[in-house]
Amino acid sequence: MAEFLIKAVDASHPDPAKDRTGCYKRGDVVAVAPDGHRWGRDEALPKFLVVRVPGLPVERARRYTEPLYDPLDASPESRVMRRRRYRFDFMRRLGAGMMDAVGKSEWLVPEISEAFIEDKTGRTG
Repeated sequence: MAEFLIKAVDASHPDPAKDRTGCYKRGDVVAVAPDGHRWGRDEALPKFLVVRVPGLPVERARRYTEPLYDPLDASPESRVMRRRRYRFDFMRRLGAGMMDAVGKSEWLVPEISEAFIEDKTGRTG
């Protein structure tokens, strides 16, 4: 089983290009670790959210940390369009009640389905 560190708020940069390609945005998958990983104190709300995906091996979960590349550029040095290709819309999927419970607990790690991780390109599978 894999755990995901999800960015809970947008990071920003005054340079629009750096903001778009170098900053994590709300819902971005920041890191993947095995179930039971000891996340740091700062890897919690309000900046981050940890979620668990039952049945998803860590090796397969790592794909969710890849950047979003320019789909029109097939070269090996393809241009990064966004820091991450995948995101998790935690407010829509978990709801305000669960987010409130997570915010009040240091140990509560919500379980989600892999299907809840969205591809920013709109592709599925």
